[in-house]
Amino acid sequence: MIKIKDTKVSFMKLPFNRPRASFMKVSFNRGQFQISFGMIFSIILIAVFIVVAIIAINAFLKISCTASNGQFIKELRDDVERIWAQSGQDVLFESSLGNGFSCKVEKVCFFNYDKPQKGQANEEYEDFQTFGTNSESNLYFYPQKNADLKSVNIVYVNMQAFDENPYCIKAENGKIRMRLSKDQFAGETLVKIKRDE
Repeated sequence: MIKIKDTKVSFMKLPFNRPRASFMKVSFNRGQFQISFGMIFSIILIAVFIVVAIIAINAFLKISCTASNGQFIKELRDDVERIWAQSGQDVLFESSLGNGFSCKVEKVCFFNYDKPQKGQANEEYEDFQTFGTNSESNLYFYPQKNADLKSVNIVYVNMQAFDENPYCIKAENGKIRMRLSKDQFAGETLVKIKRDE
């Protein structure tokens, strides 16, 4: 038989019998730390997602602007070539440029790189000189810093007929309007372009 000594057992020293306030305080602090770390991590993730979304939306808008400007160039080239191939015609050309939040092309300019500035388009002339225009091009978008397509060459345009250099046509509500004409009976072999006024 086993004999147990008469000892007093103190329940106060057992781990499950700690004072309640101390036990809750430790647990509460630990939980608070985990929640704040989780919250900070969530906020960082949300901020990253918002930044990525803004970058993606801006890229899509820029692609839309470039596509719209490319469509404008295609329509202008087609109309100029069609009028050049015919004996004589005078038509109103109207097409839209990219317009909206990220499309900020204000003017379309015909510019002869080899000739000095003439007329009132001083800012445009300086802009084309600053951004190093292509001397083979004759159609430029202004301002150059906002245009993905800086310049293109439109063949069969009578660059000698312009009384200004650069000759700019302002976009109104994202649309460009100009007159395209050729009079073969007057001996014209190229297409003249004028503002629609």
